[in-house]
Amino acid sequence: METLANKWAAFCDFLLRQDPKARVALISMEAVDERFCRKIRERLAAPERTLELSCTALTPKRMSACLGALSSLVTSRYHALLLSMAHAVPYIALGHDTRTKFISEELGLAEYYLSHANPNLLEALFDTHNQLLKDAERSRELIRRGMTELRAKDRRNYELLGQLLDNMGYRVNCLPDSLFWSPAPAAVV
Repeated sequence: METLANKWAAFCDFLLRQDPKARVALISMEAVDERFCRKIRERLAAPERTLELSCTALTPKRMSACLGALSSLVTSRYHALLLSMAHAVPYIALGHDTRTKFISEELGLAEYYLSHANPNLLEALFDTHNQLLKDAERSRELIRRGMTELRAKDRRNYELLGQLLDNMGYRVNCLPDSLFWSPAPAAVV
């Protein structure tokens, strides 16, 4: 964990050196992340230029709004990636599982997925982030387009689930953005 904290701190320092007005947000998507974010902050050359965001202090809606205010996002957390996508925030996904890889591929942004197993991860982060900033508008457009497609697929999943539940005897009410279901009066739950 110490080595990883050092790498994250080095990357944050790199970002802060690039823009003297920049701030870095350290985001805890799970309570267990808070200690790790503190470790990163302690190692920074300019810790006063950080903003700490925690899921324990923010609702998902508020966290999404905060993520949406970022000029870019570098995350290994799937839910941070998802919450930022609603705002088309250009991102680099660091993968330790397949979810961030698959969503990056689905959006056409596979070049912005980096594996944690990359032996030159820090250098790859520097290079990839510089490219991301140059390519920010393209990334935003691909995220917007991808979100439209993903929402359509999500809606279709709700329709299919509704049909399945209806066939099983559950009453299903589809509302514009949600699916609510409850057991039909005759159903045994």
